[in-house]
This record gives sequence, structure tokens and C-alpha cells, in this order.
Amino acid sequence: MRRKNKLNFSSERQTKAKRTRAFVLAFVAFILVFGSVSLLIFMKSLDFDLQNLVKKTDVSSAVTESTAAETMPVKLTDTNILLVCSDSDKNLTLLALVSAHAKDAEITVSAIDPSEQFQSVFKSQGLAGLKNAVVSAYSLPVHRYIQVTESNLKKAIGTVGDITLNIPQAIQYRGTDSSLYLDSGEQSLTGDLFIKYLRYTDINGKSDAACALVKTVLLAFGENNREKLFNTLFNLSDTDFSVVDCTDSSGELNVFLYLRGNVKTADFSAPKEF
Repeated sequence: MRRKNKLNFSSERQTKAKRTRAFVLAFVAFILVFGSVSLLIFMKSLDFDLQNLVKKTDVSSAVTESTAAETMPVKLTDTNILLVCSDSDKNLTLLALVSAHAKDAEITVSAIDPSEQFQSVFKSQGLAGLKNAVVSAYSLPVHRYIQVTESNLKKAIGTVGDITLNIPQAIQYRGTDSSLYLDSGEQSLTGDLFIKYLRYTDINGKSDAACALVKTVLLAFGENNREKLFNTLFNLSDTDFSVVDCTDSSGELNVFLYLRGNVKTADFSAPKEF
């Protein structure tokens, strides 16, 4: 039996319209596919990563937080911090004054020669006696103090990062208890090398080292969660700072954080007898 053909009631105009629509849809689909493939190839050639979009948002957020922290109102005041580092036998490794100057909007770091007088007072009267001795010797107030042992200073440096320090001359020292070998120029010192350098160097080297330490710590506060970092360093030291000093705009530590872009060494005149 012969099969019947289906009847086609479409006009020639409708048939042409269908063909045109089909051609247009096919052409648009081709353009979309071709464009997508071309875009992917182009992005790959630039090492594009979709995760960068997320990271950029995070960086933007971090910058916003940092900017907000630096632009918040800070009442600049003259503040002196006594920085003390000693070994397990209370021998002074570093004695320095870190000062914020409101008028000049700067921080100065001055190493104090841990003379026999200061050493004797520290061993017999502790930190309170040492603080009073420095106040008496230099006729200036000490508003805050930070005391840390050598072992805890190593841990603190492990937290904030190695200390970048310019070494004036190459060092090749071999002692009975320890050795120190450093090239001249800018060096990155671990906590262990930093302590060895403090023991080895003179008063000028101690000032430079203390200044580099202060810069590194203040920079770390600018790049990390302030309260969390403060708690870590607080537990490694003996200090009369409180967390309010870095979270409150009127806190004294906040003054140093605000001025952290202008830190330099300064010399002290010889202390008076006390």
C-alpha cells in the first residue's frame, strides 16, 4: 500500500521566515561559543584566576580597615617607653628608650649603655628600681615599660617576623659560648641571630638594632589583628601596657602605631650619677 504524503499548509513566506530565524539563531549561537572560547584563551594567556576576584575583594577590605585605623583620631602625646631585655641571670642585653614626640610627629629609639650602675640596680631592685634609675639619670619621665627575656624575645621575633638590619661591617666572631658570622649590608636576622648581635655590638649597634626591632613590631601591628598580636606579645613580656592602649584611640600604644612611618635612632648624652 502506498504511503500518503503529509499535507503542508505552510506558505512559502512562512517557510522562508522559519529558515531565516533558524539561521539567525545558529549564527548567534556560533558567535557566543566562539566569543567564549576566545575569551577563555585570552584570560589563560594572562594567567587569569577567578580566585583573584575574591582575593581582590579581601585586599580591598583590608586596605579599608587599615586606612580607617590610620585616619581615626589619635591624640599625640610625648610618651617614653623603657625597653629592657635580659638573659636568665638578669644580665642586661638591651636597655633602650623608645620615645614618641608629638611636636615632631616621630619616634626615636635610643640605646642606653647598660653600665655597671644600671646592671647593679636591675639585679638588686628589679625593673622598678631600673626604671627609677633611668628617670633619675636622664631627668625624664618613663610612662611605660616592656621587659622581655632573651628566650621570649626570640619567640616574639618569630611571631612578628625576622628583623631587617644594616650591618656596617662583616662580622666573623667565634667565642667560647657562641659564634656570629654576618656579611656587611642589609641582613635579615632571626631571633637567635638578633640576640647574638645585641650581645656582640656596641651602643650604636644596639640603637640600630632596637630601632629595627621597633619598626618590625609596629609594622606587624599594622598588618595583623591588633588585639590578637597584642595578647601574644603581652604573654611573652612583663609590661604595664594593656590591650586598651592599642584598641582605644586615646591609648598610648596607638600613638606609636600612628607614628610608625617615622622611626629613627637618637643619641643620649651621658647619664648623671645616681
